[in-house]
Amino acid sequence: RRADGSLYTGEAEVFARWLDPTNPELGGIMPGALTDRDEEGRERVLATYGMVALELKDAAGNDLELKTDVFVEAEIPIPAELLATAPLEIPLWYFDLEEERWLLKGACQKSGSSYVCKVGSGGYWNCDVPLEPICLSGTFFQSDSTPALYTKVIVEDLTDNFIYWGYTDLNGFFCGSVPKGAPLKITVKDLCNNILYEANIGPYATDFDLGDIYLNITL
Repeated sequence: RRADGSLYTGEAEVFARWLDPTNPELGGIMPGALTDRDEEGRERVLATYGMVALELKDAAGNDLELKTDVFVEAEIPIPAELLATAPLEIPLWYFDLEEERWLLKGACQKSGSSYVCKVGSGGYWNCDVPLEPICLSGTFFQSDSTPALYTKVIVEDLTDNFIYWGYTDLNGFFCGSVPKGAPLKITVKDLCNNILYEANIGPYATDFDLGDIYLNITL
């Protein structure tokens, strides 16, 4: 159907883009953060095994929507390096633009090197395992002791495929949810993607502040 609710019966075009869950720049191209809330309102982090962005359009290029309770099958590739740990069934999430978070919308089944999912609309769909989070924070300074403001911070889970991706604030401070009890790798980059700092950290059982960290550079 069309966006105004009227039915459309002509040919439709499907536009799809796979988002590689192993891409270290994933946080810059996906919507929101890899977090959700369970039925009791508790925050969780999401380890992603595959994501896809979908659009439906009519012959004139106008947006189309699926009718209520109508689903189509989508096949989401699993990268080779994640295939061995990918569960046979995995929760499926949809990014709600109004709520600005991922919502649980069912499950997908593993078939060969892909997940087969039933989706009910265009937008962003994501195959993830939910994990318990802790809050990781820290403050970065340049070598001259001034705050490393607006510096990219990436935190990767070395056991599950979770990635935190954000920026420091005016004071060089960052704070974000990462998986509890997981070994982590933190990487700090400048705006040209040059690595300024890199370290293996964790695991942490509770919220943890890394304290003040000085970079060997003045930006």
